[in-house]
Amino acid sequence: MTSTNRPAPGSAFGDVIPAGTTMWRLLIRLDPALLSTVLTGWLHARTRPLCPPLPPRYRQVIAVDGKTLRGARSGDGRQVHLLSALDTTTGIVIAQVTVDTKSNEITSFVPLLDAVEKVLGTLTGVLFTAGALHTRTGHAEQTAARKAYLPVQVKDNQPTLFKQLKQLPRAQIPVGDQTRDRGHGRRETHTVKAVTVATPGGIGFPHAEQAIRITRTRIVAGQTSRETTHLTVPPPARRPHHGPQPANLDPPTPAHQEPPPPRPRHDFP
Repeated sequence: MTSTNRPAPGSAFGDVIPAGTTMWRLLIRLDPALLSTVLTGWLHARTRPLCPPLPPRYRQVIAVDGKTLRGARSGDGRQVHLLSALDTTTGIVIAQVTVDTKSNEITSFVPLLDAVEKVLGTLTGVLFTAGALHTRTGHAEQTAARKAYLPVQVKDNQPTLFKQLKQLPRAQIPVGDQTRDRGHGRRETHTVKAVTVATPGGIGFPHAEQAIRITRTRIVAGQTSRETTHLTVPPPARRPHHGPQPANLDPPTPAHQEPPPPRPRHDFP
């Protein structure tokens, strides 16, 4: 029978503490916000550039989403909910903040912008995407103040704006993009229409001038379903001649070429 040479409790070596317990005691004493900033900054710095790099007309796109961590609990026993910012180009989370248990994701959006800005250095030209929960005037103001973009989904949470977008004469607007996909017994078609609205007062949302409608048509076992998503976005600004650019905006004009004519605008009553 093999014996283990472990010091007895109360000996000169003190009580033996399992390694897992020691790590747990260390982690609970760390500042979670500071630890998150350090780790995400390190990941961002270690990410290799794309090869080949993105075309000049693309911007950096950051997807904002919230998730509840099932295996984590706060001091009062509640589950931990995080609001994260995912760089869609690299597939890494570059920032995240803990949602206050007494609040929700809405109040955590601006702190997340601060965290992303700390990692990237600037938010100029960055395109953020988020769910309809974040269709808030305050979010639009904060994003625009940092020279970033925030296309917002419009549903019944903004009834006046939703009605305004639905009343646009979409039949007069040409299709901007259409993609088809099939697999697993289904066929899907995504149709995108976008227009710059030049009505007096524009769109009833801060910094928004463009209206987008995405229609998804799905056919499964002979049954057809359609889902329509309305979005509104700020107007495209002139971009620098380098760095990632948004896919839906025109590429920058080289210095040796004449600028293109202005894009057509539609005046709707």
